[in-house]
Amino acid sequence: MFGVASDLVILLIAIIASLPTAVPLAFTGVTGRASSISNSPPKLFVFDLDNTLWTPELYQLPPDPPPNSVRLFSDVSSIISMIMSKYPDAKIGIASRTKSGDLARKLLPTFTEFQGTKKIRTLFDYVEIRTGDKTVHFKNLANKSDIPLSDMVFFDDALSGRYGNCVPVAKMGVTVGYCPKGMNMEIFENLMTRYEGARSEATSWEYDNHGRNESP
Repeated sequence: MFGVASDLVILLIAIIASLPTAVPLAFTGVTGRASSISNSPPKLFVFDLDNTLWTPELYQLPPDPPPNSVRLFSDVSSIISMIMSKYPDAKIGIASRTKSGDLARKLLPTFTEFQGTKKIRTLFDYVEIRTGDKTVHFKNLANKSDIPLSDMVFFDDALSGRYGNCVPVAKMGVTVGYCPKGMNMEIFENLMTRYEGARSEATSWEYDNHGRNESP
């Protein structure tokens, strides 16, 4: 559903940046490409939590939700496994914008999805869970990891506007994958194909015309 190469249309980030945030943009799959791209694989893979790695969003839950109230999307374990096997030198991080930070930190260690044995929390090298603009998350990640923003990839379900994350983070030079219905293998592989195959001289966005959904 999320992307046949022949259907993709490229939009320059400068055009997107010039649009008022109130103008809705219709996307089903989107990636931002950094303006200065090294030939090396990503050094840091960063994921949002709510509606990206897991569902439902934490604000929808009571303060002390019953066990198994939150589940990981079905491809998350396979995606993390692929990162660890295909990119063994890469780091993995979390960038979550939430007012339910305590609950998020409490939930992360409860998942043993990776090959059914390891606690998923132990696989994340850097965790930024806080309120506020995600550009702050990424400044902190860059400082903690000493990894350039252009060597990071990021997956998030919120595109643009007041609570959007994809567009502002892409403007920092991070390669961004938009996953409006949660993380899946197709989105991950499509972004990695673009990251590894493209040597673009200008930041761009790619989106799929098929089955569009209005962005929030």
